[in-house]
Amino acid sequence: MVSWADVKRWDPVALGEAIDALKRDGDRIVGVNDELDATGTPPSWHGRASEAAHENLQWCTRNLRALAAEVAAVRRAGHETEIALEATKRAITEAEDLAAHHEFTITEAGQIQSTAPTDQDLAEDEVRTRQQVQA
Repeated sequence: MVSWADVKRWDPVALGEAIDALKRDGDRIVGVNDELDATGTPPSWHGRASEAAHENLQWCTRNLRALAAEVAAVRRAGHETEIALEATKRAITEAEDLAAHHEFTITEAGQIQSTAPTDQDLAEDEVRTRQQVQA
């Protein structure tokens, strides 16, 4: 199970950088595919070798288009995850601020602990105050 500390360590910036790298790679794949499409088989080629080259080229461009589509799908999912992660990080900050405002803290394990002074703390403070007053 994912802990509070794990979620706090997630980095939307690093995820965004990975998505940017995927975009660059996807653009390269599309560029190579476009070049292959433009190249085609030379018009002077005839016969079975020409047909085989044409089929091989079609196979390559079909696979490159499929790969480009898969990269685009991963990019979309990554972008949606980045947005959700940024919202989650804001919610964590808000929860911790709210907890601190009400004298609580959220531990690394996600448990809520009071930071309010205990009766013993108050009693020790009272003793110190009386000693200071008497001095």
